[in-house]
Amino acid sequence: MNQLTSLSKTILASSLFLFGGCVVHISPSVASVEREQQLSLAAQPITQLAIDSAAGELTIVGENREDILLNATIVTVNEDDPFTLTLTANNNKAVLIAKNDSSTGMQFYNGESPHIDVELRVPARLLLDIEDSSGNISIKNMSNGIVIQDGSGNIDIDGGLSLEIEDGSGNINAENIQGQVSIDDGSGNIELSHVAGTLIIEDESGDIHIADIKGDTVINDGSGNISLSNLSGSAVIDDESGDLSVSQVQGKVSIEDGSGNIDVEHVAQAVVINDQSGNIDVNHIDATVTIKDGSGHIRVNDSKGLTVIESGSGGLSIDNINGPVKLDN
Repeated sequence: MNQLTSLSKTILASSLFLFGGCVVHISPSVASVEREQQLSLAAQPITQLAIDSAAGELTIVGENREDILLNATIVTVNEDDPFTLTLTANNNKAVLIAKNDSSTGMQFYNGESPHIDVELRVPARLLLDIEDSSGNISIKNMSNGIVIQDGSGNIDIDGGLSLEIEDGSGNINAENIQGQVSIDDGSGNIELSHVAGTLIIEDESGDIHIADIKGDTVINDGSGNISLSNLSGSAVIDDESGDLSVSQVQGKVSIEDGSGNIDVEHVAQAVVINDQSGNIDVNHIDATVTIKDGSGHIRVNDSKGLTVIESGSGGLSIDNINGPVKLDN
């Protein structure tokens, strides 16, 4: 028994493990050393801020000012652990780099891992170009375009001229964007409201909630529920799975759906639905409705005309159709 205990202690104390002939360094460390650092940079004639950030929170607030003020909290394992925190100007571009310099080998941490939390107060007029590996991002009160390439972590944005996001994982919440919004998302919920331009979403998984969009809306979604409301333009939706709710649309609605229930109401122009499975409920359409369905119940109430193609299996209920009706089963 004592020999076994001694052997266990030896294994736990060892810093080397072999996997397939490779040496992996194990470092059960705790990042608990914390320090503060402040940087500033004159913002004339700067028009763009480029950020290269690794792990850590990133907070940006746009203000009526002509300098860039940075407050950072650097968290490391040891006092002398290297890190990079620089704010420099290159012609019309300011460049911020915030990274803990990587150690060699595989690192394991008991609790917090090394990171740099950054808070920025910047001129609201700056264009933002952000490359971030992990950690939450919060941006408020900007009046120019925002481009984000993010690995993981939640993104929260209020204000901006336009918005482009390429995201691996984490929730996205954005509002009050004055132009086009384009999102390419891996996983996580998406919530958008008050967008003055076109909205384009390419999403693999996660729920999507959209409201108050002035331009057209285009969504290509893998899985997750989708709700759209108060759209001034048209809506084009290609959805593989998940329930879908669409209401208060001034333009056309086109839906390609794999599975899940569909609820559409209060649309000013034509509605076209191509559905494989799931119930369909359509109400109060000021134009024609066309449905091609694989399976599931269909109910249509109050439209200017109705065409049902290949209704498949499931019941069919129609009321208050003020136009031609064509049922092709």
